[in-house]
Amino acid sequence: MVETEYKLTKSFFMEFELELSRALGLERPAYIGTAMSGFMALDLAMEHPDQFGQSLPLIQLYAVDRVNLDTAYHPISVTITKG
Repeated sequence: MVETEYKLTKSFFMEFELELSRALGLERPAYIGTAMSGFMALDLAMEHPDQFGQSLPLIQLYAVDRVNLDTAYHPISVTITKG
């Protein structure tokens, strides 16, 4: 069995989205994401607010308490699910 480094990390996906936007010459596009990409929409909005004009996360917030993802613990999702 060959062991390789796991590269599909949050930082990889975020950098991919940022580079794609730059490569296409988009200026502050809207980012719409579902499921995992919905959490990515929250991450991009919070960590790169100058890169995207709007962010629309389409996620099932009722499940946030049952998942163990760093991206699930944004103030907005915690407020909505626990509030």
